[in-house]
Amino acid sequence: MPIRQDAYTPLEKAQTARPVRKFFSNGVKEQSFLTGYTLMELLIVIIVICILTSIAWPSYTKTRIKSEDKEAYSILFLLQSAEKNYKLETGHYYGTSSTIADINSELNVYLPNTGTRHWDYWVYNSGCVQVNRRGDSTRKWHLSIGEFAPLTNACGS
Repeated sequence: MPIRQDAYTPLEKAQTARPVRKFFSNGVKEQSFLTGYTLMELLIVIIVICILTSIAWPSYTKTRIKSEDKEAYSILFLLQSAEKNYKLETGHYYGTSSTIADINSELNVYLPNTGTRHWDYWVYNSGCVQVNRRGDSTRKWHLSIGEFAPLTNACGS
């Protein structure tokens, strides 16, 4: 099998690099070869990465917000169906509560209690369930019995 003629050996690669002259204190010149990228090449790559990031960031943020809202919708529908089941079993809606441990045990659901939670949950004795975004008081959703789509205000308002 013949050896590839276009392949560089380390010596040939070093000979094609840019020469750099070094001067020593005794006046002797030594020529060596450096390989690598110039500062301008690195800056151009960094600028291109920054531009691509600035283009992609708004789309990523919108997608993340939509997925968090879908999480809230699914939790609302889960809690509403759990409240309907509770009323069928006991004859009344579950009392007002915002503690996840109580909601999980009384309504027989599993809402994450540890780790990173995006939402705070409330269940009211009127059959209304509500979720509020943690750290963002403007993002609230509620769902009352008989409603088919979540609304963006608090229960009873």
